[in-house]
Amino acid sequence: MCARRVMTRSGGRTEANRQAVAQAALKLISEGRLLFDVQDIADISGVHRTTIRRRWPDRDALLAEAMAEHTSRLSVDLMGDWRRVLKRIAFGNGALSSTISPCRSSTRRSAARYAKTPTCG
Repeated sequence: MCARRVMTRSGGRTEANRQAVAQAALKLISEGRLLFDVQDIADISGVHRTTIRRRWPDRDALLAEAMAEHTSRLSVDLMGDWRRVLKRIAFGNGALSSTISPCRSSTRRSAARYAKTPTCG
């Protein structure tokens, strides 16, 4: 069986395409359009649908790329009380408070749930 080769190009076109596709998916998610298709991503990103299908075979892969791009921008100081840190991230004074987050409400629900969890040990 042959290993599948991933082509990388000098000049950063592959990275530019990845970022454009991720940003397009985040835009659709932020608009509440979770049932997007490859053509929607292609129209917004300017990346041809064949290129998108080759690298991201399904919607789950596109969603994963979008979430990876989104969370790569978060910066969290993990020192101190984890409940306080989690509340700060979800409710303000953190990275999410200054960005439009497509997953902000779910983060808030998770933070509220885990902030009530007793400390282990």
